[in-house]
Amino acid sequence: LLAFVSYLSPVVLDADDRVCRLAVVLAAWGLAVLSWRWVETPVRRRTLLGRRRPLLQTAALALAVTFAVGWSLRGGLPGRIKPEVLALASAESAAKEWPDDAGAALENRLPKFGAKAAEAPARVLIWGDSHAKSIVPALAAWCVEERAAGRVAAYSATAPVIGFHRKSRGGLNTRSHAWSAAVLEIIRREKIPDTVR
Repeated sequence: LLAFVSYLSPVVLDADDRVCRLAVVLAAWGLAVLSWRWVETPVRRRTLLGRRRPLLQTAALALAVTFAVGWSLRGGLPGRIKPEVLALASAESAAKEWPDDAGAALENRLPKFGAKAAEAPARVLIWGDSHAKSIVPALAAWCVEERAAGRVAAYSATAPVIGFHRKSRGGLNTRSHAWSAAVLEIIRREKIPDTVR
Protein backbone atom coordinates (compact mmCIF):
# COMPACT_ATOMS: atom_id res chain seq x y z
CA LEU A 1 0.00 0.00 0.00
CA LEU A 2 2.78 2.42 0.89
CA ALA A 3 4.57 1.75 -2.39
CA PHE A 4 1.53 2.76 -4.43
CA VAL A 5 1.20 6.23 -2.86
CA SER A 6 3.77 7.77 -5.16
CA TYR A 7 2.33 5.88 -8.10
CA LEU A 8 -1.23 7.11 -7.41
CA SER A 9 -0.26 10.57 -6.18
CA PRO A 10 -0.71 12.48 -9.47
CA VAL A 11 -4.13 10.96 -9.99
CA VAL A 12 -5.78 10.35 -6.63
CA LEU A 13 -3.57 11.24 -3.70
CA ASP A 14 -1.57 14.28 -2.72
CA ALA A 15 1.71 12.60 -1.67
CA ASP A 16 3.14 15.89 -0.36
CA ASP A 17 0.31 16.41 2.11
CA ARG A 18 1.27 15.23 5.63
CA VAL A 19 -2.31 14.35 6.51
CA CYS A 20 -2.55 12.17 3.41
CA ARG A 21 0.69 10.38 4.22
CA LEU A 22 -0.41 9.82 7.82
CA ALA A 23 -3.75 8.43 6.62
CA VAL A 24 -1.98 6.02 4.28
CA VAL A 25 0.34 4.81 7.06
CA LEU A 26 -2.61 4.30 9.41
CA ALA A 27 -4.57 2.45 6.72
CA ALA A 28 -1.57 0.21 6.03
CA TRP A 29 -1.17 -0.49 9.73
CA GLY A 30 -4.88 -1.29 10.12
CA LEU A 31 -4.86 -3.66 7.15
CA ALA A 32 -1.72 -5.35 8.50
CA VAL A 33 -3.40 -5.96 11.87
CA LEU A 34 -6.54 -7.36 10.22
CA SER A 35 -4.46 -9.57 7.93
CA TRP A 36 -2.39 -10.83 10.87
CA ARG A 37 -5.48 -11.54 12.98
CA TRP A 38 -7.79 -13.15 10.39
CA VAL A 39 -5.37 -14.69 7.86
CA GLU A 40 -1.83 -15.22 9.12
CA THR A 41 -2.57 -16.44 12.66
CA PRO A 42 -5.22 -19.07 11.67
CA VAL A 43 -3.00 -20.39 8.87
CA ARG A 44 0.11 -20.63 11.11
CA ARG A 45 -1.84 -22.37 13.90
CA ARG A 46 -3.44 -24.63 11.30
CA THR A 47 -6.96 -23.84 12.52
CA LEU A 48 -7.85 -22.66 9.03
CA LEU A 49 -6.79 -24.71 6.02
CA GLY A 50 -4.63 -26.93 8.20
CA ARG A 51 -3.14 -29.04 5.43
CA ARG A 52 -1.05 -27.88 2.52
CA ARG A 53 -3.37 -28.99 -0.30
CA PRO A 54 -6.48 -26.97 0.76
CA LEU A 55 -4.23 -23.98 1.42
CA LEU A 56 -2.75 -24.11 -2.08
CA GLN A 57 -6.18 -24.68 -3.65
CA THR A 58 -7.60 -21.65 -1.83
CA ALA A 59 -4.62 -19.52 -2.85
CA ALA A 60 -5.00 -20.62 -6.48
CA LEU A 61 -8.74 -19.86 -6.38
CA ALA A 62 -8.10 -16.41 -4.88
CA LEU A 63 -5.51 -15.70 -7.58
CA ALA A 64 -7.89 -16.83 -10.32
CA VAL A 65 -10.73 -14.68 -8.96
CA THR A 66 -8.40 -11.67 -8.71
CA PHE A 67 -7.22 -12.22 -12.27
CA ALA A 68 -10.80 -12.62 -13.57
CA VAL A 69 -12.00 -9.46 -11.82
CA GLY A 70 -9.04 -7.48 -13.16
CA TRP A 71 -9.61 -8.87 -16.65
CA SER A 72 -13.29 -7.96 -16.51
CA LEU A 73 -12.72 -4.44 -15.18
CA ARG A 74 -10.06 -3.63 -17.80
CA GLY A 75 -11.94 -5.25 -20.68
CA GLY A 76 -9.24 -7.83 -21.32
CA LEU A 77 -5.85 -6.55 -22.41
CA PRO A 78 -6.71 -3.54 -24.58
CA GLY A 79 -3.14 -2.26 -24.59
CA ARG A 80 -1.99 -5.14 -26.79
CA ILE A 81 -4.26 -4.06 -29.67
CA LYS A 82 -3.53 -1.04 -31.86
CA PRO A 83 -6.07 1.83 -31.72
CA GLU A 84 -6.84 1.39 -35.42
CA VAL A 85 -7.84 -2.22 -34.84
CA LEU A 86 -9.95 -1.26 -31.83
CA ALA A 87 -11.78 1.27 -34.01
CA LEU A 88 -12.64 -1.47 -36.48
CA ALA A 89 -13.73 -3.78 -33.67
CA SER A 90 -16.10 -1.10 -32.43
CA ALA A 91 -17.86 -1.42 -35.76
CA GLU A 92 -19.70 -4.41 -34.31
CA SER A 93 -21.58 -2.02 -32.05
CA ALA A 94 -22.70 -0.06 -35.13
CA ALA A 95 -25.29 -2.72 -35.92
CA LYS A 96 -26.90 -1.99 -32.55
CA GLU A 97 -26.77 1.77 -33.12
CA TRP A 98 -28.60 1.46 -36.44
CA PRO A 99 -31.60 -0.79 -35.77
CA ASP A 100 -33.64 -2.24 -38.61
CA ASP A 101 -36.46 0.09 -39.64
CA ALA A 102 -38.31 -0.85 -42.81
CA GLY A 103 -40.35 2.34 -42.73
CA ALA A 104 -37.28 4.60 -42.74
CA ALA A 105 -36.81 4.46 -46.52
CA LEU A 106 -40.51 4.32 -47.29
CA GLU A 107 -41.16 7.44 -45.20
CA ASN A 108 -38.03 9.31 -46.39
CA ARG A 109 -36.36 9.35 -42.97
CA LEU A 110 -33.17 7.38 -43.46
CA PRO A 111 -30.83 7.99 -40.53
CA LYS A 112 -27.94 10.42 -41.07
CA PHE A 113 -24.36 10.17 -39.86
CA GLY A 114 -21.27 12.34 -40.17
CA ALA A 115 -21.42 16.13 -39.89
CA LYS A 116 -23.88 17.30 -37.24
CA ALA A 117 -25.16 20.30 -39.16
CA ALA A 118 -28.64 19.67 -40.47
CA GLU A 119 -27.83 21.39 -43.77
CA ALA A 120 -24.77 19.20 -44.47
CA PRO A 121 -25.31 17.50 -47.82
CA ALA A 122 -25.48 13.73 -47.99
CA ARG A 123 -22.44 12.65 -50.02
CA VAL A 124 -22.62 8.92 -49.43
CA LEU A 125 -25.32 6.35 -48.82
CA ILE A 126 -24.61 2.96 -47.28
CA TRP A 127 -27.06 0.44 -48.70
CA GLY A 128 -27.04 -3.17 -47.66
CA ASP A 129 -27.83 -5.73 -45.01
CA SER A 130 -26.64 -5.83 -41.41
CA HIS A 131 -23.02 -6.22 -42.54
CA ALA A 132 -23.18 -2.80 -44.21
CA LYS A 133 -23.73 -1.22 -40.81
CA SER A 134 -20.23 -2.24 -39.75
CA ILE A 135 -18.62 0.36 -42.04
CA VAL A 136 -20.70 3.25 -40.71
CA PRO A 137 -18.07 4.32 -38.12
CA ALA A 138 -15.34 4.59 -40.78
CA LEU A 139 -17.53 6.52 -43.22
CA ALA A 140 -18.87 8.70 -40.41
CA ALA A 141 -15.31 9.73 -39.50
CA TRP A 142 -14.62 10.53 -43.15
CA CYS A 143 -17.83 12.56 -43.40
CA VAL A 144 -16.89 14.60 -40.33
CA GLU A 145 -13.50 15.39 -41.88
CA GLU A 146 -15.18 16.42 -45.14
CA ARG A 147 -18.00 18.33 -43.38
CA ALA A 148 -20.51 16.15 -45.13
CA ALA A 149 -23.20 13.72 -44.10
CA GLY A 150 -24.16 10.24 -45.07
CA ARG A 151 -27.28 8.12 -44.96
CA VAL A 152 -27.84 4.53 -43.88
CA ALA A 153 -30.27 2.25 -45.72
CA ALA A 154 -29.56 -1.12 -44.15
CA TYR A 155 -31.85 -3.94 -43.13
CA SER A 156 -30.83 -7.36 -41.84
CA ALA A 157 -30.98 -10.27 -44.29
CA THR A 158 -31.99 -7.96 -47.15
CA ALA A 159 -29.60 -7.65 -50.09
CA PRO A 160 -29.28 -4.27 -51.85
CA VAL A 161 -30.46 -5.71 -55.15
CA ILE A 162 -33.32 -4.30 -57.20
CA GLY A 163 -36.06 -6.75 -58.17
CA PHE A 164 -34.73 -9.61 -56.06
CA HIS A 165 -35.57 -10.96 -52.65
CA ARG A 166 -34.52 -13.95 -50.66
CA LYS A 167 -36.84 -15.58 -48.19
CA SER A 168 -35.38 -15.27 -44.72
CA ARG A 169 -36.55 -15.17 -41.16
CA GLY A 170 -35.31 -11.66 -40.34
CA GLY A 171 -35.39 -9.96 -43.73
CA LEU A 172 -37.96 -7.90 -45.59
CA ASN A 173 -38.69 -10.72 -48.05
CA THR A 174 -41.20 -9.50 -50.69
CA ARG A 175 -41.35 -6.06 -49.04
CA SER A 176 -37.74 -5.56 -50.16
CA HIS A 177 -38.95 -4.52 -53.64
CA ALA A 178 -40.77 -1.44 -52.28
CA TRP A 179 -37.86 -0.75 -49.89
CA SER A 180 -35.30 -0.82 -52.73
CA ALA A 181 -37.45 1.47 -54.87
CA ALA A 182 -37.75 3.94 -51.97
CA VAL A 183 -33.98 3.92 -51.43
CA LEU A 184 -33.40 4.60 -55.14
CA GLU A 185 -35.86 7.49 -55.01
CA ILE A 186 -33.99 9.01 -52.04
CA ILE A 187 -30.70 8.71 -53.96
CA ARG A 188 -32.25 10.48 -56.99
CA ARG A 189 -34.07 13.16 -55.04
CA GLU A 190 -31.12 14.09 -52.78
CA LYS A 191 -28.59 13.62 -55.60
CA ILE A 192 -26.33 11.50 -53.39
CA PRO A 193 -23.19 10.99 -55.50
CA ASP A 194 -21.78 7.83 -53.92
CA THR A 195 -23.47 4.63 -52.83
CA VAL A 196 -21.66 1.90 -50.93
CA ARG A 197 -23.31 -1.48 -51.36
